[in-house]
Parts: sequence; structure tokens; C-alpha cells
Amino acid sequence: MAGAYLDQFLRRRSSQPIFVKEVSRTATGQPNYHTVHTSGVGNFYELVTVEPIDLSQSLNFSDITEIGDQLLNMRSVLNYAERSDNSFEMLMKLSGSAGAAPDEDFMLEQLFGKKTTYTGNFTDHHGGAAVVSATEYSFSYNGGTFQIAQIVDNYMLKVANGTYCSGGSMEISREGAFSTTFNTRSSQIRFAGSSLVTAIDSTTNTVTITNGAYAVFPGMQFQLTNNDAQVWDATGGAFAASGSVLKVASMNGDVATVTADDGTAVDLASVDSATPGASWAADGVCVVPFIHTADTNGGVIANCGEVVPQGSASIFLGPKDASMATLFQKTGSDFDYQFLGSAFSLTVEKNLGDPGVQELTGDIYPAPVYVAQDYSVTGSMSMIVRPKEAYRLNKALDEFEQSLAIVIAPSTMSTRKIILFMPRVRLSFSSQDVEGAEGANIDWMLTRPANCVDDSEVFKMIVI
Repeated sequence: MAGAYLDQFLRRRSSQPIFVKEVSRTATGQPNYHTVHTSGVGNFYELVTVEPIDLSQSLNFSDITEIGDQLLNMRSVLNYAERSDNSFEMLMKLSGSAGAAPDEDFMLEQLFGKKTTYTGNFTDHHGGAAVVSATEYSFSYNGGTFQIAQIVDNYMLKVANGTYCSGGSMEISREGAFSTTFNTRSSQIRFAGSSLVTAIDSTTNTVTITNGAYAVFPGMQFQLTNNDAQVWDATGGAFAASGSVLKVASMNGDVATVTADDGTAVDLASVDSATPGASWAADGVCVVPFIHTADTNGGVIANCGEVVPQGSASIFLGPKDASMATLFQKTGSDFDYQFLGSAFSLTVEKNLGDPGVQELTGDIYPAPVYVAQDYSVTGSMSMIVRPKEAYRLNKALDEFEQSLAIVIAPSTMSTRKIILFMPRVRLSFSSQDVEGAEGANIDWMLTRPANCVDDSEVFKMIVI
């Protein structure tokens, strides 16, 4: 029975998302699919999402109705492929010693735009030693794109090229783990799956694949697998438990020209040497999409870090343009500006422009050239009002701008923590019921301090 596993269902939650920066374009500005191999294009990141990433793309048409004696005169013109907008959630994980970046470092840098080593010096909000090592994220425009590749249950490849992070959000409450939702926009979605091999030409290093024009695409990696789930091994010249990774150098219909995954030549002469000349389809030989994992290529895998309970958070609200040292100062054992909020949210919107769609590139997929020039950061906080805290309502109405910070700490025993700091936000209040108690909702919007020099002073996310 040829390719028996091709008739099995794919386990959707068994997916492996891989993120890598895009470093090259075609002549018309389209991003090349990036393979991830041992001599690859730089660091790649095998990250874990809460749900599988849904990648989909629709086409943009113009419908034209002609006049005539027929009843059905509708015609369609294909304009271009719509951008693919996606959203996915990742749990924040901390691993390593104090100051080490979180496992989701790659996506945080795509969201905010700038990553540096924190150089400030203040006593942390638990009253411990001054901070000497931390990773800082702040806003900066970066037009570079990245690629999302996802292998589903080993046999299906989903790829989003020309991807840019258009915004994101964080929600903090009393329950659950601290997570970040990332919003992305991509220019082209590709799919590839496992398919039968019908012929191999060892002279030209070509492989003929059933429905190959649609089952695979140039640049993708794959392995040749038989019915026993063995992989062709170039060294041994036969199918074995593990074997060689190949790459589609180019496609001509259903015929793929093949190289090794690092682009060097490969000799297919000894494929399935036990039965030379047999029908490849009858032998059940298939192409199976492949992506190197962190274990085989030294990338970053976000499985080992500790998740952060979002209930371990403290909110601080103080005078506008205050420093972090001021915002976290204590009088005795009490923090001067700690605020007993019950929930906190933050939303980043880059208001992404897409001028590339308007350009006549001659390609159905417009070049992924985006512009983000109007960032907005908004959010809300909820509180249960006690008599001693009613002054906050008057204060916010009177001053309307204050400094804001939230500190998320895994535990009081840990030296690791995450700090969001905004020296000036604009506030507005509204009353609400909280399980029969008097409460308030505080909406806020990030504004620019009067004395700031650049964008890095308007917002900071610091991972200690």
C-alpha cells in the first residue's frame, strides 16, 4: 500500500511554529522562503503558541457585468492577493539568570521594535538590590519583515512570508498565566504537504512528485520517506531511521530539481538501492516537509522557561513624568504609589499602512513594504473603591495625567520580574459594579512626556 500515512488525519495541535528574519527579496520585492539549515540565515526561534496559528489568504476581485442578451454576464478580474492578518497568543516564559531575555524575545522585539540592555539603576519594587542586569524593550520603527513557518503533525507545512507585527496586547488579571497576543500581517501564504514520488532521475537530480506543482514550492526542505517511516540516507544509500534533508531548488511543473538543504549538490543515484528501477509510487516513497528543530540546529526553543502567574502583579500610579525610582519608593514598609487594581490591559496599535499594495509590480502578491507612523498605546485598569482610595478619582480628574507602572513578579522569592513603565499617561474614570461593591474603570492612553528626548523614554518594558 503506497503512502499509507497520507490518508491519516493531521493532529492540529501537534504543530511546530518557527520564526526567522527575512534577509532577501526577489527582483519584484517578494520575500524568499527561508530554509533553516546548519549554515542558515541566522538565528531562528521555535516558539510555542497557545493555539495553532491560523494562516489564510483571500483574493481580491473586480466583478464586471456586461450588457447582452444572456442572463448570466458576470465576469471577474483577479486584482491581487489580500494581506493575511493573523493573531496568536504566547505565554511569557522566563528562563536563565536575572537579566536574561524571555523565551519570547524574538516576537517582543518585533512588537516594540527596539531591544537594548537596560542601563538604569534603581532599587526594585521588592526593596532588593539595585538592578544591574536587565533586557529593555522600547518603541522604534523597524520595517524589516520575518517569516512564520509551521509544520503540522510532521506532514503539512504552512508558511507566511513578508510578515510584520502590526500590534499586540497584554491582559493581566487575578487568574492564569501572563501572556501576550501578537497581531501580524503577511503578504503571501504558502502550503505544502506530503505527496507520492513517481520518478527520480539521478542524472539531473530531479524528483517527479504527484501534484508537485502545488504540493511543494522552491526553497522548502523535505525528506524522502518510505512506508516504514524510514528516511533516505545519502551516506548509506538506503532508507534508514534517520537520513538526509533535501531542498527544492526549482520547480518545473511536477518536477523538482533537488539539492542538499545547504544548497550543495546531492547524488540521488542510490535512492532505494534495494529495488532499483521500481515504481516509486508502488514503493510508497513520499516527500515529507521538514524544518530543523532547535535540537538539531542550535536555535531557541521556548519550552523550558517558567510561566509567570499574572496574578503576581502590582500597579503603581504616581505624579506625571516621575522616574521609576520615584514611582517605586517606600515610606516604611508601604509603597507610596501602589494602586490596588483588579485588572490591567495594554494594547499596542501601529496603525499599519500598506502602500505596497498600490504598486504595479506585475505580481499577484504585492511587495511587503509597510509603514507604521502613528503608534497608539492604550489600556484600562479596574479597581474596587475603598473610602481611603476615593481621592484617586478626584486626583485623576484634576491632574488627568500621571505616571504608570506595573510589575509582574513570579514570586516574592524570585529575582526575576517584568516591569512596564510609562512616565506619562492620560486617565479617565467611569463607575462600575464589582460583584456588588463600588468600583471604577480607569481608561488610559500613553502620551509623550514634556522632557523626553526620544521614543525610548516614552515606554519601557524591562525584563529583570
